[in-house]
Parts: sequence; C-alpha cells; structure tokens
Amino acid sequence: QTCALPNHTNAAILLDRGLIRVRHILVPIGGGPHSRLAIRRAYEIAVQEGAEITALHTFVEADDTEEVEDEMLYLREVIDDELDCIPTCVATRVAKAGSVPAGILAETVRQPYDLIVVGASEEWASRTRLFGSVDDWIVDQVHCSVLMIRAHEPATISWIRRQAKRIEKPR
Repeated sequence: QTCALPNHTNAAILLDRGLIRVRHILVPIGGGPHSRLAIRRAYEIAVQEGAEITALHTFVEADDTEEVEDEMLYLREVIDDELDCIPTCVATRVAKAGSVPAGILAETVRQPYDLIVVGASEEWASRTRLFGSVDDWIVDQVHCSVLMIRAHEPATISWIRRQAKRIEKPR
C-alpha cells in the first residue's frame, strides 16, 4: 500500500491594498530560505513591471563601520547567490535598528513602496503561524501591498536549520 504524500510547494499570500502599478519594491533580507525566495520572486515581478527593488538587511548590533560593511557584503552575497548577479534594478541597503520590524518600518517612511515582498520569519514553523510574527507585524504597520512568501522546506531540514541557528555564532 502506498501513502499519498502532500504536494511540496512554495506558498505566497498577497495582501492587496489597492496595488495598481508596481514601481518600487522593498525586500527585507535575513538570509534564510524564505527571504531568498522572496528576492527571486521580487526580481521576477520587477522585470515584468519595470520596477526597482530595494533589498534591505536590517541588523540590531553594529559598533563600527567595519561591521556595517560586513553586513553589506553579506547582503550582496545573498542576492548574488540567488540571482547570479546584482541586477541594476536592485539597490542594496543596510540599516541598524532596535529591531528588524522597526528597521523595515523606518525604510517605508524613508521612501514609499508599492509592494513589500517578505519571506516568512522563523516562527512560521510553529503550528499557530503560517508566516511568522515579523510578517504579521509588517502587514499591520505598513500602508502598501505585501506579498508574503514561504519556501517549501522539509520539516527535518527546517528543524536542523533552526537548531544550528541556535548554536551559531553571530556573523
């Protein structure tokens, strides 16, 4: 007897707040599989719509210029890994903030966006959250449309990655 396995697929949900035209897209990048998929999907949208992307990496701790430069190198590496280059339509920004959500909100105040494409945060694996608390917070606080992305990840791989993250040293 064989068992039917679930369809392993990526998921996306669009919160449409009157999205008519996409010219400016914000993609918060943390580096996990979900934000990596988010930058790929945002790039596909940008190519189709002739839009510009701001890839934002928000970090909480940085004491000197060298650490900020390291964060920028990390962000550029993630984008290059996913898109095989850093396209001219992609601007990279790093920002220090008290929290990741606060950094994202500050960026939306700095410049208006038509669309935010955000990958699921780590809490997505809990049974009570489809995407995560950061994503819920973004949806509640921003005034533009939000596309939330979650990459398919087998449960065992997800568990191993979360365990490794707990013991991993800060970059």
